[in-house]
Amino acid sequence: ALGMLEVSGEKDLAIYSGKQKDDVYLGSKYEDEKSSSLQTDIKPLPESKSNDIKDLIAVGKSIYTSTCAACHQLEGQGIPKVFPPLAKSDFLNKDKNAVINTVVAGKTGMITVNNDNYNGVMPPQNLNDQEVAAVLSYVYSQWGNSGKTVSAEEVKNIRAKVNVAKK
Repeated sequence: ALGMLEVSGEKDLAIYSGKQKDDVYLGSKYEDEKSSSLQTDIKPLPESKSNDIKDLIAVGKSIYTSTCAACHQLEGQGIPKVFPPLAKSDFLNKDKNAVINTVVAGKTGMITVNNDNYNGVMPPQNLNDQEVAAVLSYVYSQWGNSGKTVSAEEVKNIRAKVNVAKK
């Protein structure tokens, strides 16, 4: 079979459950949980601007779990020397516009987070302005971060600058 990967050796359920689905694998301890905390069906925010921060953060958590947790981990701890932490992140809490830009435009090269250097690639995320606002508001509300919120309007303004720079 062309393009198929063949793996041999003893089965290790901590690495691969054997189940196939188009979803982020969160480990076997989450396999049977049907709780909304790990729900990956993203419900879009209504077009009218919701002022309910709880709704924004709930949507952000869903996006984080399905999009960001694979690299930055469920509790935002990152992977040392590979993916920077989002928990108690000095980079995250210093400059909200730089963080929005990183999600919208991606980032390549050296970055220092909490005095540790990371040299990798974060691709631009395929999220609309409201989704970026939701996921960043969720991240800012978690893990000892500043509690800032991000609006879709702020994301739209940064995205416009990114698009001008590309031309």
